[in-house]
Amino acid sequence: MTIHITKALLPLWLALLLVLRASANEDVAIAFLTDCSMYSDWQTVAMAFSYKMTEQPGSIKRVMCCTDQERQRYNDQLLGLMPTHVAPSFAINPRTGDNYAAYNKPGAVVDWMARSYPEEHWVLILDSDMLLRNKFHPNNYNTSRGWAASAPYTYLIGSANELWTRHIPYIPARNDTLAGPYGRHADQVGGFFFMHRDDMQKVAPLWLSTTEEVREDPEAWRLSGDQYVQKGGKPWISEMYGYVFGAAKAGVWHRWHKSTMLYPSYSPPGIPKVMHYGLLFSIDDYKFDKHWHFDFDVTVCPPWDSPIHQHSRAGIFEPPPWPKDLRSYKRKGRGGGGEYYRDLLSLETITTLNAAFCDFHLRHCPPSQQLLDVCTMAVTQYTEVQWEVQDEELHYRCKDTEPRCRMWAKAGECDKNVAYMNENCREACGLCSHLSETTPRPAPSETFQMLQKLASTLGVEMPVHSPDNPSVFMPGG
Repeated sequence: MTIHITKALLPLWLALLLVLRASANEDVAIAFLTDCSMYSDWQTVAMAFSYKMTEQPGSIKRVMCCTDQERQRYNDQLLGLMPTHVAPSFAINPRTGDNYAAYNKPGAVVDWMARSYPEEHWVLILDSDMLLRNKFHPNNYNTSRGWAASAPYTYLIGSANELWTRHIPYIPARNDTLAGPYGRHADQVGGFFFMHRDDMQKVAPLWLSTTEEVREDPEAWRLSGDQYVQKGGKPWISEMYGYVFGAAKAGVWHRWHKSTMLYPSYSPPGIPKVMHYGLLFSIDDYKFDKHWHFDFDVTVCPPWDSPIHQHSRAGIFEPPPWPKDLRSYKRKGRGGGGEYYRDLLSLETITTLNAAFCDFHLRHCPPSQQLLDVCTMAVTQYTEVQWEVQDEELHYRCKDTEPRCRMWAKAGECDKNVAYMNENCREACGLCSHLSETTPRPAPSETFQMLQKLASTLGVEMPVHSPDNPSVFMPGG
């Protein structure tokens, strides 16, 4: 079919093409870095589920570093969890013999960029112990070629002390505080990296080579700020310096985004897009640490431990409290709303993990009553937490997450830089009246449908779970 465009319609067609091209250019390629271990498998299940729930435009790919022996032993069924790029293991440095697992992080990115260059213009690098909870859009971060977004890692003191002189002596001092103090020679960033793919292609090999340089630096132990390294030892955080020094070498600089990534139980400065569950955290008397679950096997079907407990090795993790059982819920009407939102984000982390595991089990396990009971509870709890989070965020969005918001607003940035200011300076720009426009995250409708199908197969009614009718699989049940 031939489409004839009149001269009068030509400007409209050109405008439409520009809009479509701009939209495509905002898609994001997410690289999620893992190894071949059982520990990484349950984290991958969780990331795949959280990605689906955010509806992030673009693509996601697990970049998985494996030795030849690990790859031969790996369960190929698990390669279907999400699109996967298998990279070689970089953990043992071929030149120095240094056995350092963190070499895999830059090594994985180098291999991925070399052998599977992303179609999307923007790249987001995430660790294995992270969950997505909101979309990333380049316009919300003022990202461009040469300018990336990341989280503040202020303990990287080597960007401003003698360490930089040993590795990047030719980099001039920075005269801004966008990602660290005045006078630094590298940015103090980490956690996530969001940048143009061309910049990542430049940074990645320098990230890897500079990591080796810092690991082999005999003075790095005293200059890095690593609290755990012994005198004369090799700092564990060498890879972090490899990144920031490598980025400086590549001419890529960063802006801190303090609210984008949050550790559970930390007070949120804004609405996070990523939860990083890398540390032990508590919600009232409930505690969780990912390091308790190296032997958790997400592929095991029922029967599971009953009740589920803190050190269960299959099924789901120990369920946390329900929202209305939190101490902060009872205080939220008396000025404790911030504490309640903080605790909800911690709850959301655990309930997302458990809902993700159940989504996986419902797709791969044979019908059983325990599967129905445990997963109905887990998915119901996840959904209730989502409703509570959404309600709190309607109020939480009426905040400025940058101290310079009012200054920028007076300078006209609310109109000149709409996407960024709408994301970070809603109060200063007078946008709080539009809170009802917040788009709710999708419910796990596919997971609910699988539960309903399972109940029908078993010939039983769907169990009912709520704080007033707890499951027998709840703690103490």
